[in-house]
Amino acid sequence: MAAATADPGAGNPQAGDSSGGGAGGGLPSPGEQELSRRLQRLYPAVNQQETPLPRSWSPKDKYNYIGLSQGNLRVHYKGHGKNHKDAASVRATHPIPAACGIYYFEVKIVSKGRDGYMGIGLSAQGVNMNRLPDPTFRNLSSLLQVQQR
Repeated sequence: MAAATADPGAGNPQAGDSSGGGAGGGLPSPGEQELSRRLQRLYPAVNQQETPLPRSWSPKDKYNYIGLSQGNLRVHYKGHGKNHKDAASVRATHPIPAACGIYYFEVKIVSKGRDGYMGIGLSAQGVNMNRLPDPTFRNLSSLLQVQQR
């Protein structure tokens, strides 16, 4: 089983969750407030009320071989992983706003799994989730493949 963590906007998965509320459900926690300040400094042209930044993985926009944990910041592969038909993907909760210009995100590979094959990339909304991202017409950016040698 392979696992990865990511916090697309902040570069630090432990900086806060994406729920928007603190322990009492009212005001955001200090960690969430700091994360919001960092994101505003990084992307001043983005109105996060109108076009929120991607801050976690979507539990609704993923293939069934994908499991999520830790506030939807950690991805687990639950498939067989024998061939390309076992591929699976997950998208973030929101697309990258065009106003970002250059967008930064980090992914930490926690475990490569048995065979160590994974892809990290960007894809359009309509791309099937039962495949790895790749540089095709429907994809928006590059692909990084990590393969066991």
